[in-house]
Amino acid sequence: MADALALWQTSVDAQTASTYFNWGTVNQKSTGDLLFRVHNSSTVYSAISVVVSLADVGTPATPSQAATHLLSTDGLLFAATVTIDVIPPLSTTAPIILRRVTPAAATLGAFTYSVTATATSWL
Repeated sequence: MADALALWQTSVDAQTASTYFNWGTVNQKSTGDLLFRVHNSSTVYSAISVVVSLADVGTPATPSQAATHLLSTDGLLFAATVTIDVIPPLSTTAPIILRRVTPAAATLGAFTYSVTATATSWL
């Protein structure tokens, strides 16, 4: 098995589907939360300093999708990225909160973003 990280569902022990982070139609001046986890599929190595982040994909929205989403590991502090110190082999993190905050003046439409988890190193 490759040393890889995957975004994982919280309700079942499985990788997120391609549509998991799709909010569908949302209203201006609204918020929403999604929970997910990060899974280390390596059978041997721990993932060290895992950075979870967001990026716009395709035509950017105004404001950008990445700018209207925040991440948190504790539900109190939200930021553009979160860092997980260590994910041991074949382990899954505690839930991470993805919070969408759509401003009143946001351009509405079908905009896409990606959520990624990247290990700084493997040990």
